[in-house]
Amino acid sequence: MIKRLVCAVVTMCAASVSWAQGGGAGGGPGGEAVPARVISEAEVRAWLESMLERDRAAERLRSLRIRWDSLWHPRLSDAEFQAKVAESFDDPGLIEFVKRERELRELFGGKTRAQINFWWQDGSNWRLNADLPDRASEAARKKGYLPFFDSCRTSQHAWSVNDREISINNEPTSRAARRMTEFSKARYELELMFDWGLSAYLPNATVRDVQARGDRWSAHVVGTTAAIRYEGRWDPTLSAFVPQKSVYERHPDPASEGMITTWSDWIAIPNVPGEFAAASVRATRADGRPAINLSGLTLLPLDRAEFARVIQIPDPLGSDPIRGQLRASRVYDHRTNSVSVRAADGKMTAAGEMDPTLPPVVPPTRWQGVTSAAESWARKWVGPWVGWLLLAILVPALLIVRYRSTRSV
Repeated sequence: MIKRLVCAVVTMCAASVSWAQGGGAGGGPGGEAVPARVISEAEVRAWLESMLERDRAAERLRSLRIRWDSLWHPRLSDAEFQAKVAESFDDPGLIEFVKRERELRELFGGKTRAQINFWWQDGSNWRLNADLPDRASEAARKKGYLPFFDSCRTSQHAWSVNDREISINNEPTSRAARRMTEFSKARYELELMFDWGLSAYLPNATVRDVQARGDRWSAHVVGTTAAIRYEGRWDPTLSAFVPQKSVYERHPDPASEGMITTWSDWIAIPNVPGEFAAASVRATRADGRPAINLSGLTLLPLDRAEFARVIQIPDPLGSDPIRGQLRASRVYDHRTNSVSVRAADGKMTAAGEMDPTLPPVVPPTRWQGVTSAAESWARKWVGPWVGWLLLAILVPALLIVRYRSTRSV
């Protein structure tokens, strides 16, 4: 009995020591405690420098099916919003911004919630589906918000689709194609989970002030436009360094200075030995308000047959492999420079040609779900005013040039 008691005490003490050193219950693959490793500053510096030198996630990832949930909180606090409202009385340029911000707060609490699905072969061949569940309500639809936005780019074509419009282009590297398939917000979120902010705003970055104690480390990463302080540890289960927290000490956007980001729930990237991503990312503003929550990251090898199906150009009269029957009422086809609309009988009819002098058609919803009302306001008022302003500038200039040329003769 005494012998068993002594053994139990010894086991508990050993477990406690291992826990204190960073192993913890469940630290190993079978739940056993994993001994901590004492790391050196040289190791941490070498690892961080190698992370800075590698390609960004969107360039190096291959053949993955990626899914995650995204939640962006209001950028402005209630007090900041009320200050903008007050400013708008003296600044007409803020009126539309305040109107839209108030609408977002009333309809969605100012938040943007999205469910992201990527079929990702490489940086030049992918399909992105962004579902915006809060915008599926009838109230949101009446205001012009759209519940989903899909885009695709391959080496042969590019397209985008929502439940109102389809845009198609067979020149995937053209300006129009790039604009219609822009995924800057998804790229930013990818890099938060896969690159931990090391590739954002950090050109020509250097690693400074590295410290290591036991299995914990900290360092400053300083670039030309930003500076970030990182804290992390050696993860014995992954056999890798991982960041746990970062603070933006300097940022191109002053509102983001002091932003705190934390990473957790690490998962291995299929078919990429030694690489990991954080399935949970939380960013908090300097004043303590939540900024971004990314969660539920899942990674699977890409099924090539499925990928071939989902990248097909959408047929407005057909069925999409993911969305089913499409309801888009207008198609912008850059291949033929034509526009077609859905008639009362459900068929698509020609509605004229696209004006090549106009900017490329951009779907009326981006990640944030921009309202069509805002776009129509811009077309109605901003366009004519810009035109008159250009005439006011160009006509006198041309007269002066002609007058001078006449004088010289």
